[in-house]
Amino acid sequence: MAEGLNITEQFTIVNAPAGSGKTTSVSKSIKKLLRNPNKKILCITYTNRAAEQLSEKINDERVRIGTIHSFIGNFMKPFFKIKPIVDFFSEYYEGNILKVLQSTEEKEVAKLRRYIEKYNLPEDFKVTKETITQNISHLEYGETQITSFLHGKLSHDDLLIFSKAVFKKFPKLNKAISHQYSYIFIDEYQDTKSEILELFYNATLDSNTKLVLLGDEMQQIYEDTVEEFQHIIDNSFVRDYSLKHNWRSQGRIVSLLNNLYYSSSYQQIPQKVSEEKPKIHIVEDLENINTEKNSLQLVLLNSELFKAIGAYNLYEAYKKRYKYYDKYNSKEILFDLTMNNPDDLMVLLIFTVEIVNLFDEKQFGKLIQKIISFKLSNKEIWKIKNHSDKVKVAQQLEKLSKEIKKDITIGELLNFLSKSEIVDTSYISSVINHINEDLEFKNKINSVKFNEFINCYREINNPSISTQHAVKGEGYDHVALKVSDGTRNPNLKMYLFLEMFSKELFNYEELNVINKEVKNHVKLFTESMGKKVSELKAPDYKKYEQKYISCILDIKNSLKVNQQFYDEFFSEDFISFDNKLNISAFKKCISAVNRIDGVLLAYKLFYVGCSRAKKRLDVYVTNKSIQGFREEFISKMKEIEFEIEVN
Repeated sequence: MAEGLNITEQFTIVNAPAGSGKTTSVSKSIKKLLRNPNKKILCITYTNRAAEQLSEKINDERVRIGTIHSFIGNFMKPFFKIKPIVDFFSEYYEGNILKVLQSTEEKEVAKLRRYIEKYNLPEDFKVTKETITQNISHLEYGETQITSFLHGKLSHDDLLIFSKAVFKKFPKLNKAISHQYSYIFIDEYQDTKSEILELFYNATLDSNTKLVLLGDEMQQIYEDTVEEFQHIIDNSFVRDYSLKHNWRSQGRIVSLLNNLYYSSSYQQIPQKVSEEKPKIHIVEDLENINTEKNSLQLVLLNSELFKAIGAYNLYEAYKKRYKYYDKYNSKEILFDLTMNNPDDLMVLLIFTVEIVNLFDEKQFGKLIQKIISFKLSNKEIWKIKNHSDKVKVAQQLEKLSKEIKKDITIGELLNFLSKSEIVDTSYISSVINHINEDLEFKNKINSVKFNEFINCYREINNPSISTQHAVKGEGYDHVALKVSDGTRNPNLKMYLFLEMFSKELFNYEELNVINKEVKNHVKLFTESMGKKVSELKAPDYKKYEQKYISCILDIKNSLKVNQQFYDEFFSEDFISFDNKLNISAFKKCISAVNRIDGVLLAYKLFYVGCSRAKKRLDVYVTNKSIQGFREEFISKMKEIEFEIEVN
C-alpha cells in the first residue's frame, strides 16, 4: 500500500489523484512524525466521515483530527469571550447591523421588537449600534445560513470569514496555532475556502510549523474555494508528486483515467492487473437501463437519486426543513442511520425500523439490548419479569410490525406510536411538537408514505445509486455512470464537454484561463453598471451602449485565443450581437460564456465518476445528445480506451 510522505519543506502541496492511497499515506506519515515525542499534529478534513476514517487509523492524543468548522469553532470559543474581539464583531459587521436597525421591512422590525423584549427595554427604546455592542457578552457559532448581527451568532460561512478577520486584526492569535502544532495537514485543499487556507498559511509564516495541503485539482467540484489562494500555492508551495500509484482500480480503468487527466505529470501506475475494458453504452434513454444488481449507479442530482430509490417526497420534505441550515443538509440527515442523527424524527424512524427488523428475524436478544440502550424507549414495558411480560411486549411489537407493513403515512405512524407503549410518549409528543413548529414541513412530512423512509433505509445499508459528486474518496467494484446535463443548479454541461473533448477542442488549462478572464470582464462590467446581468433592461442598453460593446469585445478577444474553439461554440451568438446590438443579444452572449463553468465542472465530474470504479465501468450516454458529433465521439472514446456498445 501507499507509503508515508517525506515532508521536508515548510509549505508542501501533495497531489493525490483518485485511488492513490492518500488516507493511508497521511496516517503513515503522522505515525512516523509521532516518533518524536514533542510533535503535536493538526489534521483538518473536509467531512466528518473523513475525520472518522483517519481517527480509526490514528489513536494518539497528540493528534487533533476534525473538520474545519469543528476546529475553528472550538479554537475560537475562548477568544470569542474577549471584549476587544466581541467589540470587533460590531465594527466588522457595522454595515449589516445598521441595515437591520434602519430597515422598515416587517421581518427586520419584528427582530428589533423581539430584541427589545429580550433585554426588557422600554417599548419606544431606540436600539443603536452601541446598544448592540453593549448587550453582546460573547460571540458564538450558530447553525443557520444567516448570522444574527443583533446577538453575535455567526453562521456556518461567517464563522470562517470573521475568524480570518480576527486573525488579521489580532495577529498574535497566529502564534496560538503555530506554537501548538508542529505540523498541520489540510485534506481536500481544493474544496477548502481560500480564507481558511490563507488563515493557516499566515499562522505558520515565520514559524517552524509545517503546512501540508493534500488533494487533487481534478476533484475540485465546488465553487468559491481555493481560487483566491492559488497564487500563494504557485509561489510558495513545493509540489510533491510521490503518490504515483493507483491502488484502487484495475489496469485498464487506470489507463483510461490517465488519458482523461489534463496533465501528464499526474500519470498513475496501476497496482492491479488489467481486466475488461471500460465501456460506453449509447442508448435511447437513461430511464429504462437495466444495470446489474451489484453495480453502483451514478446520477447527477440528489433529486434523481431519491426518485430512483423511491424516496423523493421524503427528500423534498427534508429539503424544506433544512433549507436555512448550513451545518446539516437534507441528504446528510436522510443518510445518517445512527442514533446521533441530529433530527429527532429520523432517530424515531430509524429506531422503529430496526426493532421491527430484529423482531421479524426473531433476534430477541439483540432486540431487548437495542431497546434498553435507547434512552427514549418506554422503560416500564421492558421490565420483563415473567412470561406475561414477554407476551405483552411481543403483542406490542407484532402490532407495530403489521402497522409499518401497511401503506401508512409518517403522520399515521406517529399517531400509532403515540397510542402504543413502545416509545416514551413524552418523546413522541416532543417530535410532533417540533414538526408542528414548521408548518411547511408539517404539511409535507405527515403525508409522506413511511415506505419512502424504508426505501431510504435500505439504500443506505446496501448502496445502489449515488450522485457523481457525493462519491469522492469511495471505490466500488462496478460503477454505472449515467451522463446527463444539469440546468441552473448545478450548471453542468456534460454533453458540451464531451463534444469539445471529442472534437479535440477541450484544453483544461487553457479553458481555465479563458474562463477567469471572461468572468473578470463580466464582473467589471456589472460593477460599472451597478446591476447583475439578469437585472439589465432595454433602457440601460440605450443609455450605456458603448459599455456593452466594449464588454462583448473584451470577452470575444479572450475566447479567440483559440480561434477554432471560438468559431465552433461561440461565434454564432457574438455575430448575432454585432448584427442586432441590443440587450437581448447581449444576454445571449453572456449566457453562452457561462457554459464554460458548466463544461469545466462536467470534465471533473466525469473523471470523478469514472475513478470510482475498481473492476468494471459502464458509462451510458443518449444517442440524441451525441447526434451532432457522434462519429468524433465514438472515435475519441475508443482512443482513450473505452469499448463502444450501441444498444
